[in-house]
Amino acid sequence: MGIGQATLFAGAIPFDDVPNYLAAADAFVTASVSEVHPLTVIEAMAAGLPIVATTSPGIGECVPPEAGYLVAHPTQLATAIGQIGQSAALRHTLGHAAHAASHRYAIGRTVALTVELYEELLATRDMGRGTRDFSLSTQHSALL
Repeated sequence: MGIGQATLFAGAIPFDDVPNYLAAADAFVTASVSEVHPLTVIEAMAAGLPIVATTSPGIGECVPPEAGYLVAHPTQLATAIGQIGQSAALRHTLGHAAHAASHRYAIGRTVALTVELYEELLATRDMGRGTRDFSLSTQHSALL
């Protein structure tokens, strides 16, 4: 592919260094076909990186078409990488969309939705057994 001079395969890096690596990147590429909840992809989107990935359960649901390229087979990654690599404007457009899409996975939103789900489940379970108040106190809701 001729990208050796412009590509870094860093291997395992300390967790605290991940934001620096993402900030230095032009795009995020993954060939994983077994991600159920692709945290690395979501982190890259939050960093404003365009995504090049295989369409797999999890990744396909997280990455909208305007945020990068999802390919059916890992062998198609090279073409997608080349397209993103050749256009700074395209990287910017896709990266901006990726960043916007990442807000769907913000921790405050995720926690609030999880608590809401638990409250609904508890209310459904307790129907007919009397009612209980499972709402969050003001102190706890401030954490969201």
